[in-house]
This record gives sequence, C-alpha cells and structure tokens, in this order.
Amino acid sequence: RRRPRVDLRPRTRSAPRRIEAPEGSRNALDWFEQAAATNPKLPRYREALARHLAELGQRGRAEAMLRELVDEPGITADTPLILADLVLTAAAGTSRARVAPPPPELAGWISTAEALGADPAALDRSRARADLALGTAASLRAAQLRLERRLEQDPADVENRVLLVRVRMAQRDDEAAEALVRTGIYLAGPGSSGRLFLAWAQLELRQRNRKQAALHARAALRRLLDENRPSAELLDAASLAVTLFLKTEQLTLAGWVAHDLIKRLPDSDHAWRLEARTQLESSELPKARRAAAKALELGPEDPENHELLAQIALRAGDRKTAVATLTQALALARDDDERARISDLLRRISGQ
Repeated sequence: RRRPRVDLRPRTRSAPRRIEAPEGSRNALDWFEQAAATNPKLPRYREALARHLAELGQRGRAEAMLRELVDEPGITADTPLILADLVLTAAAGTSRARVAPPPPELAGWISTAEALGADPAALDRSRARADLALGTAASLRAAQLRLERRLEQDPADVENRVLLVRVRMAQRDDEAAEALVRTGIYLAGPGSSGRLFLAWAQLELRQRNRKQAALHARAALRRLLDENRPSAELLDAASLAVTLFLKTEQLTLAGWVAHDLIKRLPDSDHAWRLEARTQLESSELPKARRAAAKALELGPEDPENHELLAQIALRAGDRKTAVATLTQALALARDDDERARISDLLRRISGQ
C-alpha cells in the first residue's frame, strides 16, 4: 500500500495567522498570579494559573500547585487529568514517559476526574499514558487497543495519534509508528501537523538517524509556531532540534532554532539556555555568557542555569567561578540524578 507523501517544503500562507505577542504572555502570567493570590478560597483561579504554567513549560511549579488543588472541593475535572499528565511525562525536551511506574495516586486522580464528569476521550488518554508508563506487554497492548478505538472514531485526532505512536515505539514496532505519523500528517494537513513531526523526530532519533531527526524537529518547531501551540511544546521541539544539530556539528542550524525560539519566548530561561549552548559550542564565549546570564536572571532557582554558567567559566579557564557556580547548582538540585551529575562534575573540576 502506498504511503502518503509528506511535503517538507516551506508553505505559503493563504491567510494571516494569529500570533500571541510576547507582551501578552507576560501580562497573562501576571494576571493569573494576581487573580490566584487575590482569591485564595476560589480554586478556579489557581487552576487557571496551574494550567497556564504547564503550557509555559514551568512543569515543576504547575505540578506542585495541582497536587495541592487535587483534593480540594470545587475543582474541575481538568485538574486531576493535567496533574496525571504532568506526573507521567518527564520534564524534559522530548516529553517521553517516565521509566518509573505510575505513582499510586494516579488511579485516584483519574477516578476523581471521571466522577467530576471528565471527557471520556481525555480519560482514555490518561489511562493510555498510565499503561505506557507501566510498560509491560499487557499494559502496552491495552493502551494500543484503547487508542486505536479512539482513532477509528476520529482519525484526525492528533493527540490520540501521537500518543499511539509513542505506544507503538514502546512496543518496538517502528514501522507501525511511522505509518501512523505519515497518515496523521496527511490527515491533519499543514495547520495541525507540528506534534506529528515532533513524534517523527523522536522516532528517527530512536533509529539513530540524528540528522534526519534534527530536520524533523526543526520542521516540528516551525509548524508549532505557525499553529500557536503552547510554549511547552515549542520548548520540547526546539530542545530536541538544538541538541541534535549540536551533536551533528550543524552549529548554524542550531543557532537559527535558538534565535527563532527567543523571538517567540523572550521571557523563557529555557530558551536563553539553548541560545547559550549554541554560542558555547560555537566558541563565542562572551555571547554564551550573556545568554546564560539572561537565563539565570529569568530562572534563578533552576540548577541547569547555574550549571551552564559553570561550564562557560570552565571553557574560559576560570575554575574558581565554575566551582562556586556549581556549588550553587548543587544546592538547588531537584532530584537524585541531577544531584549526582552535578556532584560528579564538581568533584572532577575541584580535584577532590
């Protein structure tokens, strides 16, 4: 059977697209935070803030807020489902499911969402994500069947299709995963294909085709920008593209991706961190230092920003500054893996 052809050429736009101005994003976050602080007894304002934080890519803060909300009366069904999704999804560039099994609270969150009248399709997705995280042959088969039934009802549903691609990848059926992606791009059209291109990039990466994966990740970012998708998705696509372009020594392309991202998300420390990485790999130390300093200004509590500044200091031969900055990063480490990585680097450069 012939596969649908996928056009990777630049697309012409028949109508102007709506772009959310960065100033609007800043104002929205300020408004949500002010509303939540002013109305502490009304959960809907904190729910709205948590959703906005998740869309901005501030997943740790969103998860903490949702955990406080999930047992309160008066919440909507979205709250436990968004919490379940955040917990099941790693706070990383490619949004891959955690290796660890689902937490014991997960079933309770999904049951709460169901009791609150959650959309059946959203419940199926949450259960499929839980099955994917569990990772057994039986759970993956259950997730596959659940999502295939949904796609039979609506073949153009991008969210279900992308999730099914991840399930098929977990089942080591790359051919089925690629067929799902290609068919989905054909059905979705140019206006909704960004998430499918990102899934394709992740599939190419799993097949160790880094250059093609990088191109698909860049194509994903361009389409996600066109679609005005949430910041978290833009960050995932850009992070994957920049990482792969740097690994394949395509420094100019990495720089273009970082530049495009900063234009859309000038208040994202993650975006500035990507810019700093591209400048560091290009041996542009002053530019790398300025970008990393901007990232630290925007995200002073993120250990990755301190760690990056330490790497730049090391490249410049300033071991004293690197040790001091890594010590700060270690104090802010969020989990055991991060703590171990920073400790190891600190040990090596301090000669202990």
